[in-house]
Amino acid sequence: QDTTCPLLFFRFVCLPCSTAVMEAETFRRVHPSEYLTRFLEQHIRPDGRVVSSCRKTSVNVGSVHTADGSALVRMGRTSVLCGVKAEYANPPLDRPDEGYIVVNATLPAMCASRIRPGPPTEQAQSLCHFLQQAIDRAGVVDLKDLCIIPGKLSWVLYVDAVCLDYDGNIADACLLAVVAALKNVRLGVPVLKSSDDDKDEDDDEEEEDSGEAGGIPALSGDTRPLTVHCLPLAATFGFFSSYTLIDPTDEEEQLLDGTLTIVTDDAGNVQAISKPAPATAPSSGNPGRGITPEAIKGCMARAKKRAQDLRALLAKVIQ
Repeated sequence: QDTTCPLLFFRFVCLPCSTAVMEAETFRRVHPSEYLTRFLEQHIRPDGRVVSSCRKTSVNVGSVHTADGSALVRMGRTSVLCGVKAEYANPPLDRPDEGYIVVNATLPAMCASRIRPGPPTEQAQSLCHFLQQAIDRAGVVDLKDLCIIPGKLSWVLYVDAVCLDYDGNIADACLLAVVAALKNVRLGVPVLKSSDDDKDEDDDEEEEDSGEAGGIPALSGDTRPLTVHCLPLAATFGFFSSYTLIDPTDEEEQLLDGTLTIVTDDAGNVQAISKPAPATAPSSGNPGRGITPEAIKGCMARAKKRAQDLRALLAKVIQ
């Protein structure tokens, strides 16, 4: 969003006479907590939103033609691209009639200046765990739907979410991108050998057990949509002093006393609550300040409303 108007607002309304000569951008860099506080006292946020509003969100599906399903999500200036690739795999030994879903998230150095090249950061690893848990707990996909030949062959769905631009609230954006990409997946239809094949049945079984190329069924060329049973979506709240900020930006995240991410399903049931550590030392010196039972209850109600809005957006895009 355009920040010109908020900066002018800050210069002429938020700055007292003693600091009126200081440019808003300079004050923003030197005194970031005070800068945010003076905006919130006027019931507005630095990017022009009111305190209780979310950033504009958009979803595009089928963005990557080489993937079996994909989605591009923009949440303000945060952008996430997610692709799904389906491959053959042996079913789990203890669950021979199921397949797999493997979720991965990447925060490359190109997405934000403060992220350095190298191994995955702690934030990226926590994000991967959060996404995998959200998909598994909600039962987004029945893993039995991914079985092709019980005990012999199944689908494994590799779900990769990549942050293109990081401007805060990456968990909400990534989960939305993952769910949208899964809704966009179309699986190939394997051609299974019938009993009247030229080869006898014993030879067929040996080939399937060997795992060689000859035992892997070819695809017919037709596709079928992946059945998605649930759409878990997240809403993240940041706590700054006495204020609760939904959908925080990267600038706001650096100043928060704590965050709370709530995942809800289609029925409005809470699937998970995550409270990661603040990105930096809390501005108030009191981690978790303001996160009372009453505050959590209010966040749950707002999270359900946010999830309803996102599901309506997904329904419109996928139709």
